Order: sequence, then structure tokens, then C-alpha cells
Amino acid sequence: MKKIIIIIVFFFFSYNFAQEAKLGFRLEMFGTSYEKTDIGKTFILKPVPPNLYFVCELNVSQNFQIDLRPGYSIMEDYGGFEFGGYIKYFTSQNIYFLAAYNAHFMGGEAHGMQSNNKTTFLMPGVGIGFVTGKYSSLEFIVFIPSPKEWKYDYEFNSDGLKKITSKFDLIFKIGLGFNWPI
Repeated sequence: MKKIIIIIVFFFFSYNFAQEAKLGFRLEMFGTSYEKTDIGKTFILKPVPPNLYFVCELNVSQNFQIDLRPGYSIMEDYGGFEFGGYIKYFTSQNIYFLAAYNAHFMGGEAHGMQSNNKTTFLMPGVGIGFVTGKYSSLEFIVFIPSPKEWKYDYEFNSDGLKKITSKFDLIFKIGLGFNWPI
């Protein structure tokens, strides 16, 4: 929580030095590579945007931009509040690289023989973005979550009750953003 407060204070302090500020929102599709103890590595991609973020951007120089992104994921088994800080480096007017640090707060839930862990995932990430229009952009980002374990299931077999654990390897996000100068 201290890190989030420091980021917010830094963001508002930086606002005084910013060349331009923008507000907007992002929709993101979610994909993950994860491992289940019973079947090995698996990949899933949710084709509908399960994540919605509000975005506040500050252009601090010609090539650098800082973003804050509070939002919410409605994806089954992963839903929860997220807060991210992003630094973008523009190599041209239309292409940028980004470094990110996201915190995902998963509330935890249980139903039947399955449970999601109540935990906070801290996720550094890197990606590439493209400005697709005057008010829009497209980003591809890879995150490395920590801790890795995010849910478990129980199943009955001939040996009795067996716990099956799911652990994240990577999280992939494809985001479409819209923002306007303020």
C-alpha cells in the first residue's frame, strides 16, 4: 500500500511539470500461461475484454509519459481491483515501449470443490504500444505475477481427495485505449 501512495504522490507532484495531461479508459483482453498440477502447462485467452481501466496520463517530456491505471477485472476466477503505474518511452510519434508495475487485489471465493486464493499479485511487466488514432492506442503487455498460486480445485479419485493447484507463469494483456486532453 505504501508503494501505491508513493506513486500517487509522485504522479500529482509530476503534474506541475507535465506538458500535457489526458484522461481516458482502456479495455483489455486477458490471457495467461499457467500450470495445473494434474495436467501441466495450459494457455487460456478470454476473447472479450474482461478488464476495464480508467487512465490518467502525463506527458513529462517529448519521449516519456507516465500513466496511472485503476481498474477492475471481471474475469471468472481472477476478478478484482487493479492499480498500475506505467512509464512509456516513445521511439516515434506512433510507437512506444512501456514498463509497468501492477497490483491486482483478488478477493478470493469458493464454490463447490474450487477456491480462488485471497491474495495480492504484484506484477512487473513490459510491452509495446501503438498510437492508432488521435485519441486511441493498442498495447501488448506481458506481466510476471508474484505469488504464482492463484486457485485450487479438489477432485475425488480412487486414492481419495486430491488437491489440484493452478500457478501463473505469465499474464498477457491486449489493450485498446481511448484518451482525451484535459
